[in-house]
Amino acid sequence: ISTSPTRTGYYLVVGVYGKEENALRNFSNLRSAGLNPQMMFVEEKGYYYIYLFHSTNRVEAVRELEKVRSNNKFYGAWIYSPPPPK
Repeated sequence: ISTSPTRTGYYLVVGVYGKEENALRNFSNLRSAGLNPQMMFVEEKGYYYIYLFHSTNRVEAVRELEKVRSNNKFYGAWIYSPPPPK
């Protein structure tokens, strides 16, 4: 498991954690459930973000969000779009 660098676009986030061990636990649970989670550390916020989808297309990201939210397990999922690099 590696954290990916924050890049521009839209991330379908299903979990945010201050402690890496908690992020890794959720990451493993999602993988065991047959999903393909990714993890990134957002340095300016100091949190680990677990996401299931990334796109540079907002409409596509929102479509995926709607699909994921229809599964009650991820009703709290949301879209994160990091600010562009300075």
